[in-house]
Amino acid sequence: MVMQWIERQIVRAKWSWPTTVCGIFGGLALILPEMAKLLDGDAKTSPDMEKLAAGFGIMGLGWTAKSAGNTGVAPLPKGQA
Repeated sequence: MVMQWIERQIVRAKWSWPTTVCGIFGGLALILPEMAKLLDGDAKTSPDMEKLAAGFGIMGLGWTAKSAGNTGVAPLPKGQA
């Protein structure tokens, strides 16, 4: 049900899903190692807040970005929207 909602949002907004996926994975590549430092229980390690901010920024840009000429996935046939 959640995946169907996301798919409808992508079709309606005509998002560029490849750009969105790349932005989300790029942001996670920065965020996840820093979150591991935060949750490891060692007081000597602390996450780099600049990397966390950059990761969230990349995810936000990826979520809102569109590729030139790419309007997202094909629309659903009539009656299935």
